[in-house]
Amino acid sequence: MQTLNKAIVIGQNSARGAHPTKSYVIKEFSIVFDVPVHNILNPVTGTNWERTGVQPDVQVQNSKAFERVIELARIQIRNSDITL
Repeated sequence: MQTLNKAIVIGQNSARGAHPTKSYVIKEFSIVFDVPVHNILNPVTGTNWERTGVQPDVQVQNSKAFERVIELARIQIRNSDITL
């Protein structure tokens, strides 16, 4: 949505994990390991957010994100022909 200019991402960088994994267990050695099983790519950029996270358009602490959304929505409404 962000890449297609259909959404504005507000908050902090995401956790940086893009590849779904599957867990495997070797019981004899009490080992559990995860192996990537898919590679998700953005159809527009040909990239994903592995190791980088999703970069927000508006960087703000997550605890303040909702207030920032409300503030930006009010500005957008004020600057448009939208009436409520």
